Amino acid sequence: MIASSLAFLPWLPFLKEQLDVSSQLRMNTPNWETVVSTPQIKALQLVFGKFVFGVIDLDVNIAFVTISLILIGSIASLTWLLRRHLGVFSGFAICCWFILPVFIVWGFSFFLPVLQPKRVLYTLPAFYLLISALIVYGWQEKKTRLLASVLAGVTIAIHLFSTTTYMFNPQYHREDWRTVIASIDKSYTP
Repeated sequence: MIASSLAFLPWLPFLKEQLDVSSQLRMNTPNWETVVSTPQIKALQLVFGKFVFGVIDLDVNIAFVTISLILIGSIASLTWLLRRHLGVFSGFAICCWFILPVFIVWGFSFFLPVLQPKRVLYTLPAFYLLISALIVYGWQEKKTRLLASVLAGVTIAIHLFSTTTYMFNPQYHREDWRTVIASIDKSYTP
């Protein structure tokens, strides 16, 4: 962590330049923030929502709220109940890799709007490492086995739903390569 932190030191002068440009843009263009990023309160929720549900549109309805509450409740409950299993080192590592970077970028976004889910994607493995650790340790304890099963089931169900929705709904695809390839094949000889 020290080596990677030192590697960022040469970037700090550029950060100051970016902050200066951002300040000028904020003063000269009042709606600049709304074009470049999502509102601060929504940004943090969007990061965690996109981490769990993927690239599909997040329609806030009763099913979404219920599933989210079950997921958040089971993660919070298992984290509390299994805190001795997770240990100080694991908790510290997950905080440094997942929680701390997201909240630092979020806090920084009050000065320079930068928080978007794709910009903190490097923390996604730590998020799923936390979930998998909760499921594994939860299965080892008899009193938390049901909660770990709920967390595993909800996580798998969300991913199956999100992946299926992504695969069968063309609006979520970045490029329509099949149509391009078919058009090229039709227009040009091999």
